Amino acid sequence: MTVCWNSAATIRHTIDSFLARHHGDKELVVIDGNSSDETLSIVRSYPPNQIRLVSEPDKGLRLYTGDAVGVLSSDDCFHDRSAGTNIRRARDSRYGAW
Repeated sequence: MTVCWNSAATIRHTIDSFLARHHGDKELVVIDGNSSDETLSIVRSYPPNQIRLVSEPDKGLRLYTGDAVGVLSSDDCFHDRSAGTNIRRARDSRYGAW
């Protein structure tokens, strides 16, 4: 989940870092607080099968279908492309495959 508001300067870098992760089973919900800059047009420039956009506060968690949720702020990025795979391995070793 990425929560943002008027994040046009950083949101593309954040989304690109998420999409670059190696883990194939991933989804990103961007929750925008009704931005007045170009944030919404940048997010909408990505294919909807990669990014889901909610442009109202506090509604995003109900959209998730996965078994793990992480928060990636709109001015952050993933530096390790295998972050999702590492999370799944840690979860499976502790709880077994779901």
